[in-house]
Amino acid sequence: MRTILPMLAFVGLAGCSASVYVLPPPGDADDAPRSLDPAADAEAETLRFYAAQAALRAFYTALAAEDAETAWSLLSNETRLLLDHGSDGDGETALLDGRVTIDGTAWTFDPVDLFVVRSPVDWRDTMPGESENESARRKEIFVVSRDETVRRVVMIYEGDAWRVHAPSWPRERLVPGDAS
Repeated sequence: MRTILPMLAFVGLAGCSASVYVLPPPGDADDAPRSLDPAADAEAETLRFYAAQAALRAFYTALAAEDAETAWSLLSNETRLLLDHGSDGDGETALLDGRVTIDGTAWTFDPVDLFVVRSPVDWRDTMPGESENESARRKEIFVVSRDETVRRVVMIYEGDAWRVHAPSWPRERLVPGDAS
C-alpha cells in the first residue's frame, strides 16, 4: 500500500503537467475549406463568379437600354433604399435619370459609370494586387473599361439572385447639380 500511494500521486501530478503535444493555433473560418473536397469548393466558387457576372452584365445591359424595371430588380434592397431616399421614393426613375438629393444637396450622376463603368471590355474575378472580401453570398467583380479604368463591383446573393450592392457612392462620381 505504501508504494501504491506515491505512484498514484505521481500519476495524478503528471496528468496536470503540460502536454507533450503542441496544437497549432486555430485559423480563420474563411481559411477553412467549405467541404471535404477542395476541388468542389473551387468549382462552386467559379460557378458563383459566373452567376454573379451574368447578373452584373444583365444590369449593365438594362441600364444601357434604359430598362428601369430590369435594372431596378437587379439592385440590392439597401441600394434601392438609398435611391428611394434620394428621390422622394421614386428610386427607379432616379436610377435612369441620374438625379438624387442627399442631405439637402442635389447631385447628378451617370448611372452606368456610377454602378459599373463606361465601355467595359473585361469582367474579372480577381485583379493582381487587389485584396478581396468575398464569401459564399458576396462576390467582387473587377470590371475593366476600354481606357483601362478598373472598378470593383460588389454583388450580393439576396433573396434568390445575385444583385448589385452599392449602398454608398464615391463623391468623385457624383456631380453637384439640379436633381429636380
